[in-house]
Amino acid sequence: MKSALIIFVSLLGMFTTYATGASDRKDPLIGKSYSVTGEKAWKTEYEDSKVLIESCHIVYTSQGNTTNHERVIFRYTNRTTGNLKISFGRKMVYNGVCYGCDKTDKKFTLELSAHQSKEFSEENKDKTYYIFSKDLKSTITKTLDSFELTNIETIVQ
Repeated sequence: MKSALIIFVSLLGMFTTYATGASDRKDPLIGKSYSVTGEKAWKTEYEDSKVLIESCHIVYTSQGNTTNHERVIFRYTNRTTGNLKISFGRKMVYNGVCYGCDKTDKKFTLELSAHQSKEFSEENKDKTYYIFSKDLKSTITKTLDSFELTNIETIVQ
């Protein structure tokens, strides 16, 4: 009976992962993982002939410090045949309060090789690649209402 229950729970977990499109990414050396909720549905935030900037919502967990956050992650794609430098600002509204609205000097920058894409990962995990959205354990009470990328500048090198 116990082995039948284990098999049932395993099959249920496999079905749930398949049916919802959920996936986990883990780095055993760091002890962190993040889960993508549903299909990884990228939303276009900005595009022109040089760059495509997309966002996606994920659930980010860390066994080491018990982080359990919802985050908006970003993917940046260079559409050119040369190296591309991207810089931009952000306005973020948490619980009705705008952060970054009065600071036009705060810039995020990254560089991409020809036709390269970079997105949030264990290698690319600084705040250029994500925005905190919500603490799923409710330790942090602020919740992201909206965000906007501002002053986007691109230089082909």
